Amino acid sequence: MLWMLFIFLAVYAAQILFIFPRILDELIITTFSLTFLTLLCLLVTNCKDPGYITNRVDFMELLDHFDATQLCPECQTLRTVRSRHCNVCHRCVERFDHHCPWINNCVGVYNHNWFLAYLTSQYMLLGVTIANCVVSIFSGDLVLGKIAQIFDIGQPWQHEELYYWIAFGAIAFFSALFFIPMNLLYFVQITNYLKGMTTNERFGRGANRHDSEYNEENIEQLHKLKTASTGFGSQTGGDPALLVRRPTTKSKKLQTALHSLEQKPFNVNEMMKKMQSKEFRHMDQMRVGNCSLMCCSTGVRDQREIFTYLTKPGTSQFVRVVNDETQMID
Repeated sequence: MLWMLFIFLAVYAAQILFIFPRILDELIITTFSLTFLTLLCLLVTNCKDPGYITNRVDFMELLDHFDATQLCPECQTLRTVRSRHCNVCHRCVERFDHHCPWINNCVGVYNHNWFLAYLTSQYMLLGVTIANCVVSIFSGDLVLGKIAQIFDIGQPWQHEELYYWIAFGAIAFFSALFFIPMNLLYFVQITNYLKGMTTNERFGRGANRHDSEYNEENIEQLHKLKTASTGFGSQTGGDPALLVRRPTTKSKKLQTALHSLEQKPFNVNEMMKKMQSKEFRHMDQMRVGNCSLMCCSTGVRDQREIFTYLTKPGTSQFVRVVNDETQMID
Protein backbone atom coordinates (compact mmCIF):
# COMPACT_ATOMS: atom_id res chain seq x y z
CA MET A 1 0.00 0.00 0.00
CA LEU A 2 2.86 2.40 0.80
CA TRP A 3 4.47 2.10 -2.63
CA MET A 4 1.12 2.73 -4.32
CA LEU A 5 0.52 5.78 -2.12
CA PHE A 6 4.02 7.07 -2.95
CA ILE A 7 3.38 6.77 -6.71
CA PHE A 8 -0.01 8.43 -6.29
CA LEU A 9 1.47 11.42 -4.44
CA ALA A 10 4.40 11.72 -6.88
CA VAL A 11 2.08 11.81 -9.90
CA TYR A 12 -0.18 14.28 -8.13
CA ALA A 13 2.76 16.56 -7.27
CA ALA A 14 3.91 16.47 -10.91
CA GLN A 15 0.43 17.53 -11.99
CA ILE A 16 0.41 20.48 -9.58
CA LEU A 17 3.83 21.74 -10.70
CA PHE A 18 3.74 21.14 -14.44
CA ILE A 19 0.21 20.38 -15.65
CA PHE A 20 -2.04 22.65 -13.61
CA PRO A 21 -0.49 25.91 -14.93
CA ARG A 22 -1.66 24.93 -18.43
CA ILE A 23 -5.25 23.76 -17.83
CA LEU A 24 -8.60 25.31 -16.92
CA ASP A 25 -9.56 26.08 -13.34
CA GLU A 26 -12.59 23.78 -13.65
CA LEU A 27 -10.32 20.79 -14.31
CA ILE A 28 -8.11 21.73 -11.37
CA ILE A 29 -11.10 21.90 -9.00
CA THR A 30 -12.40 18.57 -10.33
CA THR A 31 -8.99 16.96 -9.80
CA PHE A 32 -8.73 18.25 -6.22
CA SER A 33 -12.27 17.05 -5.40
CA LEU A 34 -11.73 13.55 -6.82
CA THR A 35 -8.38 13.27 -5.07
CA PHE A 36 -9.94 14.10 -1.70
CA LEU A 37 -12.78 11.62 -2.32
CA THR A 38 -10.36 8.88 -3.41
CA LEU A 39 -8.12 9.29 -0.36
CA LEU A 40 -11.15 9.35 1.95
CA CYS A 41 -12.58 6.11 0.52
CA LEU A 42 -9.12 4.51 0.60
CA LEU A 43 -8.65 5.44 4.27
CA VAL A 44 -12.08 4.15 5.30
CA THR A 45 -11.69 0.90 3.32
CA ASN A 46 -8.27 0.32 4.87
CA CYS A 47 -9.25 1.05 8.47
CA LYS A 48 -12.79 -0.37 8.54
CA ASP A 49 -13.47 -3.85 9.90
CA PRO A 50 -14.32 -5.93 6.79
CA GLY A 51 -16.68 -8.16 8.77
CA TYR A 52 -14.55 -10.37 10.99
CA ILE A 53 -16.49 -13.21 12.61
CA THR A 54 -15.93 -13.31 16.36
CA ASN A 55 -16.35 -16.47 18.40
CA ARG A 56 -18.86 -16.23 21.25
CA VAL A 57 -19.51 -19.96 21.70
CA ASP A 58 -17.19 -22.51 23.27
CA PHE A 59 -15.50 -24.48 20.49
CA MET A 60 -16.03 -27.83 22.21
CA GLU A 61 -19.74 -27.05 22.37
CA LEU A 62 -19.70 -26.35 18.63
CA LEU A 63 -17.99 -29.69 17.98
CA ASP A 64 -20.73 -31.47 19.92
CA HIS A 65 -23.46 -30.10 17.65
CA PHE A 66 -21.86 -29.59 14.23
CA ASP A 67 -19.68 -31.47 11.80
CA ALA A 68 -16.02 -30.43 11.81
CA THR A 69 -16.28 -29.31 8.17
CA GLN A 70 -18.75 -26.62 9.24
CA LEU A 71 -16.25 -25.07 11.65
CA CYS A 72 -13.09 -23.01 11.27
CA PRO A 73 -10.45 -24.61 13.53
CA GLU A 74 -8.20 -21.54 13.51
CA CYS A 75 -10.88 -18.98 14.40
CA GLN A 76 -12.96 -21.57 16.30
CA THR A 77 -16.15 -20.25 14.73
CA LEU A 78 -19.12 -21.64 12.84
CA ARG A 79 -18.75 -21.11 9.11
CA THR A 80 -21.53 -19.32 7.26
CA VAL A 81 -22.29 -19.85 3.58
CA ARG A 82 -20.66 -16.61 2.45
CA SER A 83 -17.76 -16.46 4.90
CA ARG A 84 -14.20 -17.57 4.28
CA HIS A 85 -10.97 -17.70 6.25
CA CYS A 86 -8.39 -15.20 4.95
CA ASN A 87 -4.89 -16.66 4.91
CA VAL A 88 -3.34 -13.18 5.05
CA CYS A 89 -5.35 -11.70 7.93
CA HIS A 90 -5.83 -15.11 9.59
CA ARG A 91 -9.46 -14.25 10.34
CA CYS A 92 -12.82 -15.43 9.03
CA VAL A 93 -14.58 -12.68 7.08
CA GLU A 94 -18.32 -12.54 6.40
CA ARG A 95 -19.22 -12.26 2.69
CA PHE A 96 -15.53 -12.49 1.85
CA ASP A 97 -14.68 -11.01 -1.56
CA HIS A 98 -10.87 -11.02 -1.61
CA HIS A 99 -7.83 -9.72 0.24
CA CYS A 100 -6.74 -6.55 -1.55
CA PRO A 101 -3.04 -5.59 -1.31
CA TRP A 102 -3.88 -2.08 -2.55
CA ILE A 103 -5.82 -1.30 0.63
CA ASN A 104 -3.90 -3.77 2.81
CA ASN A 105 -7.17 -5.21 4.08
CA CYS A 106 -9.83 -7.77 3.27
CA VAL A 107 -12.93 -6.76 1.33
CA GLY A 108 -15.97 -8.04 3.18
CA VAL A 109 -19.53 -7.22 4.10
CA TYR A 110 -18.68 -4.09 6.12
CA ASN A 111 -16.32 -2.34 3.66
CA HIS A 112 -17.40 -3.74 0.28
CA ASN A 113 -19.48 -0.66 -0.56
CA TRP A 114 -16.61 1.62 0.44
CA PHE A 115 -14.24 -0.42 -1.72
CA LEU A 116 -16.53 0.01 -4.73
CA ALA A 117 -16.74 3.75 -3.99
CA TYR A 118 -12.93 3.88 -3.85
CA LEU A 119 -12.63 2.11 -7.21
CA THR A 120 -15.20 4.45 -8.75
CA SER A 121 -13.47 7.62 -7.54
CA GLN A 122 -10.05 6.25 -8.49
CA TYR A 123 -11.33 5.34 -11.95
CA MET A 124 -12.77 8.83 -12.44
CA LEU A 125 -9.56 10.45 -11.16
CA LEU A 126 -7.52 8.40 -13.61
CA GLY A 127 -9.74 9.60 -16.45
CA VAL A 128 -9.46 13.23 -15.35
CA THR A 129 -5.66 12.90 -15.07
CA ILE A 130 -5.45 11.65 -18.66
CA ALA A 131 -7.76 14.49 -19.74
CA ASN A 132 -5.53 17.03 -17.96
CA CYS A 133 -2.50 15.79 -19.88
CA VAL A 134 -4.31 15.96 -23.22
CA VAL A 135 -5.66 19.45 -22.54
CA SER A 136 -2.24 20.69 -21.43
CA ILE A 137 -0.71 19.74 -24.80
CA PHE A 138 -3.16 21.92 -26.74
CA SER A 139 -3.41 24.76 -24.23
CA GLY A 140 -1.07 27.11 -26.12
CA ASP A 141 2.07 28.82 -24.86
CA LEU A 142 3.57 27.92 -21.53
CA VAL A 143 3.17 30.28 -18.63
CA LEU A 144 6.73 31.56 -18.89
CA GLY A 145 8.65 31.74 -15.69
CA LYS A 146 6.02 29.91 -13.61
CA ILE A 147 8.17 26.84 -12.93
CA ALA A 148 11.38 28.85 -12.64
CA GLN A 149 9.76 31.02 -9.98
CA ILE A 150 8.54 27.94 -8.08
CA PHE A 151 11.98 26.33 -7.99
CA ASP A 152 13.84 29.67 -7.77
CA ILE A 153 16.88 28.12 -9.44
CA GLY A 154 17.66 30.99 -11.81
CA GLN A 155 17.69 28.82 -14.92
CA PRO A 156 16.46 30.19 -18.26
CA TRP A 157 12.73 30.05 -18.69
CA GLN A 158 13.00 27.88 -21.79
CA HIS A 159 13.82 24.91 -19.53
CA GLU A 160 10.18 24.97 -18.46
CA GLU A 161 9.37 23.13 -21.68
CA LEU A 162 11.77 20.31 -20.75
CA TYR A 163 10.35 20.04 -17.23
CA TYR A 164 6.85 19.80 -18.64
CA TRP A 165 7.61 16.94 -21.04
CA ILE A 166 9.44 14.97 -18.35
CA ALA A 167 6.45 15.32 -16.03
CA PHE A 168 4.05 14.53 -18.86
CA GLY A 169 5.95 11.34 -19.72
CA ALA A 170 5.97 10.17 -16.09
CA ILE A 171 2.25 10.85 -15.62
CA ALA A 172 1.36 9.16 -18.93
CA PHE A 173 3.47 6.11 -18.04
CA PHE A 174 1.92 5.52 -14.62
CA SER A 175 -1.59 6.28 -15.91
CA ALA A 176 -1.19 3.65 -18.62
CA LEU A 177 0.37 1.24 -16.11
CA PHE A 178 -2.67 1.37 -13.81
CA PHE A 179 -5.31 1.77 -16.52
CA ILE A 180 -5.58 -1.91 -17.54
CA PRO A 181 -5.70 -3.48 -14.04
CA MET A 182 -8.06 -0.73 -12.86
CA ASN A 183 -10.44 -1.45 -15.75
CA LEU A 184 -10.33 -5.17 -15.06
CA LEU A 185 -10.90 -4.82 -11.31
CA TYR A 186 -13.69 -2.29 -11.75
CA PHE A 187 -15.44 -4.47 -14.35
CA VAL A 188 -15.25 -7.51 -12.05
CA GLN A 189 -16.70 -5.62 -9.07
CA ILE A 190 -19.55 -4.09 -11.07
CA THR A 191 -20.38 -7.54 -12.46
CA ASN A 192 -20.29 -8.95 -8.92
CA TYR A 193 -22.89 -6.46 -7.75
CA LEU A 194 -25.12 -7.15 -10.77
CA LYS A 195 -24.92 -10.89 -10.09
CA GLY A 196 -25.28 -10.49 -6.32
CA MET A 197 -22.08 -12.47 -5.74
CA THR A 198 -18.52 -11.92 -4.55
CA THR A 199 -15.24 -12.53 -6.35
CA ASN A 200 -14.62 -15.55 -4.14
CA GLU A 201 -18.04 -16.99 -4.95
CA ARG A 202 -17.59 -16.49 -8.69
CA PHE A 203 -13.99 -17.58 -9.16
CA GLY A 204 -12.96 -19.37 -5.95
CA ARG A 205 -13.29 -23.01 -5.03
CA GLY A 206 -16.88 -24.21 -5.12
CA ALA A 207 -17.95 -21.41 -7.47
CA ASN A 208 -20.27 -23.67 -9.48
CA ARG A 209 -21.96 -24.93 -6.33
CA HIS A 210 -22.55 -21.43 -5.09
CA ASP A 211 -23.89 -20.29 -8.46
CA SER A 212 -26.66 -22.89 -8.18
CA GLU A 213 -27.66 -21.45 -4.80
CA TYR A 214 -27.41 -17.74 -5.62
CA ASN A 215 -28.93 -17.58 -9.10
CA GLU A 216 -31.31 -15.03 -10.51
CA GLU A 217 -34.29 -17.35 -10.05
CA ASN A 218 -33.83 -17.20 -6.28
CA ILE A 219 -33.63 -13.42 -6.01
CA GLU A 220 -37.24 -12.91 -7.11
CA GLN A 221 -38.52 -15.17 -4.35
CA LEU A 222 -36.17 -13.51 -1.86
CA HIS A 223 -37.90 -10.17 -2.41
CA LYS A 224 -41.34 -11.76 -2.09
CA LEU A 225 -40.41 -13.41 1.21
CA LYS A 226 -38.39 -10.51 2.64
CA THR A 227 -41.14 -9.64 5.10
CA ALA A 228 -41.74 -13.22 6.24
CA SER A 229 -40.88 -13.94 9.88
CA THR A 230 -38.57 -16.85 10.60
CA GLY A 231 -38.14 -16.35 14.33
CA PHE A 232 -34.50 -15.48 13.75
CA GLY A 233 -33.70 -11.86 14.57
CA SER A 234 -31.61 -9.64 12.31
CA GLN A 235 -29.00 -7.17 13.46
CA THR A 236 -29.64 -5.03 10.39
CA GLY A 237 -33.34 -4.54 11.08
CA GLY A 238 -36.35 -6.53 9.91
CA ASP A 239 -36.73 -10.27 9.65
CA PRO A 240 -34.43 -12.43 7.53
CA ALA A 241 -35.90 -14.06 4.46
CA LEU A 242 -36.18 -17.66 3.37
CA LEU A 243 -34.38 -18.27 0.13
CA VAL A 244 -35.72 -21.46 -1.44
CA ARG A 245 -34.07 -22.95 -4.46
CA ARG A 246 -36.67 -23.24 -7.15
CA PRO A 247 -36.85 -26.16 -9.59
CA THR A 248 -37.11 -24.03 -12.74
CA THR A 249 -34.33 -24.78 -15.24
CA LYS A 250 -33.38 -23.88 -18.79
CA SER A 251 -34.62 -27.27 -19.99
CA LYS A 252 -38.05 -26.57 -18.53
CA LYS A 253 -38.15 -23.21 -20.30
CA LEU A 254 -37.16 -24.94 -23.54
CA GLN A 255 -40.01 -27.43 -23.16
CA THR A 256 -42.45 -24.56 -22.63
CA ALA A 257 -41.15 -22.81 -25.73
CA LEU A 258 -41.48 -25.97 -27.83
CA HIS A 259 -45.01 -26.47 -26.57
CA SER A 260 -45.85 -22.89 -27.57
CA LEU A 261 -44.43 -23.53 -31.02
CA GLU A 262 -46.73 -26.50 -31.42
CA GLN A 263 -49.76 -24.50 -30.36
CA LYS A 264 -49.01 -21.42 -32.49
CA PRO A 265 -46.96 -22.47 -35.53
CA PHE A 266 -47.84 -19.34 -37.49
CA ASN A 267 -46.80 -16.80 -34.82
CA VAL A 268 -43.27 -17.99 -34.13
CA ASN A 269 -41.56 -14.62 -34.63
CA GLU A 270 -44.10 -12.74 -32.54
CA MET A 271 -43.92 -15.32 -29.77
CA MET A 272 -40.11 -15.28 -29.71
CA LYS A 273 -40.05 -11.49 -29.53
CA LYS A 274 -42.41 -11.54 -26.55
CA MET A 275 -40.33 -14.16 -24.79
CA GLN A 276 -37.14 -12.22 -25.42
CA SER A 277 -38.63 -8.95 -24.22
CA LYS A 278 -39.98 -10.60 -21.06
CA GLU A 279 -36.63 -12.27 -20.38
CA PHE A 280 -34.77 -8.96 -20.71
CA ARG A 281 -37.18 -7.24 -18.32
CA HIS A 282 -36.80 -10.11 -15.86
CA MET A 283 -32.99 -9.90 -16.05
CA ASP A 284 -33.07 -6.13 -15.45
CA GLN A 285 -35.23 -6.64 -12.36
CA MET A 286 -32.86 -9.30 -11.07
CA ARG A 287 -29.83 -7.03 -11.54
CA VAL A 288 -31.50 -4.22 -9.61
CA GLY A 289 -32.46 -6.66 -6.86
CA ASN A 290 -28.93 -8.07 -6.68
CA CYS A 291 -27.37 -4.60 -6.39
CA SER A 292 -29.87 -3.69 -3.69
CA LEU A 293 -29.02 -6.79 -1.67
CA MET A 294 -25.27 -6.25 -2.03
CA CYS A 295 -25.52 -2.60 -0.96
CA CYS A 296 -28.00 -3.02 1.88
CA SER A 297 -26.96 -6.38 3.35
CA THR A 298 -24.24 -5.13 5.66
CA GLY A 299 -24.63 -7.12 8.86
CA VAL A 300 -22.76 -10.00 10.49
CA ARG A 301 -24.70 -12.66 12.35
CA ASP A 302 -23.83 -13.11 15.99
CA GLN A 303 -22.34 -16.57 16.54
CA ARG A 304 -24.37 -17.15 19.70
CA GLU A 305 -27.55 -16.22 17.84
CA ILE A 306 -26.72 -18.64 15.01
CA PHE A 307 -25.89 -21.43 17.45
CA THR A 308 -29.10 -20.94 19.43
CA TYR A 309 -31.23 -20.92 16.30
CA LEU A 310 -29.67 -23.98 14.66
CA THR A 311 -29.66 -26.10 17.81
CA LYS A 312 -33.22 -25.42 18.95
CA PRO A 313 -35.68 -28.34 18.58
CA GLY A 314 -37.42 -28.58 15.24
CA THR A 315 -34.81 -26.71 13.21
CA SER A 316 -34.12 -28.44 9.90
CA GLN A 317 -30.63 -29.86 9.51
CA PHE A 318 -30.58 -28.42 5.99
CA VAL A 319 -30.76 -24.82 7.21
CA ARG A 320 -27.59 -22.88 6.53
CA VAL A 321 -27.10 -19.34 7.74
CA VAL A 322 -26.05 -16.61 5.37
CA ASN A 323 -25.21 -12.97 6.10
CA ASP A 324 -28.79 -11.63 6.16
CA GLU A 325 -30.70 -14.61 4.86
CA THR A 326 -31.50 -18.11 6.09
CA GLN A 327 -31.53 -20.67 3.30
CA MET A 328 -33.62 -23.83 3.19
CA ILE A 329 -31.64 -26.20 0.99
CA ASP A 330 -33.53 -29.09 -0.59
